[in-house]
Amino acid sequence: MNKITGITESGQIVGKKNTQKVDDPALFQKTLEDAMGVKNCKQSESISPGDVLGEIHSIAPPIIEHSSMSVGKQTEKLLDQLDQYIQNLGDPNKTLKEIEPSVRDMKSFADSLMENISVKEGIQDNKLKDIVERSAMMANIEYVKFNRGDYL
Repeated sequence: MNKITGITESGQIVGKKNTQKVDDPALFQKTLEDAMGVKNCKQSESISPGDVLGEIHSIAPPIIEHSSMSVGKQTEKLLDQLDQYIQNLGDPNKTLKEIEPSVRDMKSFADSLMENISVKEGIQDNKLKDIVERSAMMANIEYVKFNRGDYL
């Protein structure tokens, strides 16, 4: 067979290093203190991790609101807007020009509430869903009536 030339054999295994054993047990502590910049550190003067960090305050956990409660509160707000609108229509001191912004707000709130209902995958409470749909429908009807001029 052919002999490969140009390779020198080494007496040492790759990755293995010749190290000298030192019998000084305090050498590691001295090296560590020098690396940390601590001079003459004694055990009694050691700093505990609690002293360095201080008191750790926990943050408040997030409040998870049940989806039907949120929808219920939004529906209650829409019903309050409808009540206020009815009171404003009955008030002879209020002009239609003063009532118009609240009608627009009521309609946009009803539309956003219906979008929330459609985005959320089915509300478990069918009665609540029915109230939401009827309230939003009433708000939209009143918006159309107001803009059509039924209250002139």
